[in-house]
Amino acid sequence: MRRFSMLKVAICDDSDRDASQLEHYLLSYDKFPLETKLYTNPQKLLNQRTPDIHCVFLDINMPGINGIDVAQKIRKFNPFIPIIFVTSYRDYMEQVFEVQTFDYIVKPIEPQKLMKVLDRILRFLDMGQALFTFSFGKHNYSVPSSDIVFFEKDKRSVFIYTKTGTYKSLLKTKEILEKLPNYFIQIHASYILNPKYIKDFDSKTVTILLNGTEEHLLPISRKFQFSFKEKYYSYLSERHF
Repeated sequence: MRRFSMLKVAICDDSDRDASQLEHYLLSYDKFPLETKLYTNPQKLLNQRTPDIHCVFLDINMPGINGIDVAQKIRKFNPFIPIIFVTSYRDYMEQVFEVQTFDYIVKPIEPQKLMKVLDRILRFLDMGQALFTFSFGKHNYSVPSSDIVFFEKDKRSVFIYTKTGTYKSLLKTKEILEKLPNYFIQIHASYILNPKYIKDFDSKTVTILLNGTEEHLLPISRKFQFSFKEKYYSYLSERHF
């Protein structure tokens, strides 16, 4: 696996003028390389299911199918991709946040606000940040931290569950935590997770989505109940879900 070298953005808006203006603003972002793909027909976006797109800017008012319906369909095959609604109306706030909206931008677009949204997208995706490196046997591995779903300790061994596969290594819990971005959350002596992949939780368990659809129930020990909630709500607040 490798670092992301470019932020790939899909823009879906039935207005050529609005889509071109948004593209112009996005391409002026100077903190990270960025590439755009325009869709004036939302069905084309849904049909392609482009796997290498990192985020979607989505108009709400489009003929045939509105942006909220498009977002619901996107969530079925990509539950974690940041979706940012861009609209001339403020009447959809409650509906858009039902589909885990990353942000909501009202037209006319303010470039400074857009730049801040891009900053948060990069943080959410861990783009340009250090990889999680480890070894097992005679092999060395480097995995983007954003691809790691959770760690499971089993005595001296640790299993590293990612979006694409599972690895095994010999690492102490302290070593793992020191290598990770600080938003990762320890919930048990045996489990450390990436809050990006949390589907639900209660006082005793966290439901994690592996591979987008496969659910795993992880236990929260009494020791970590308070710190888990504190860190998770802080994570959500920073990312404005």
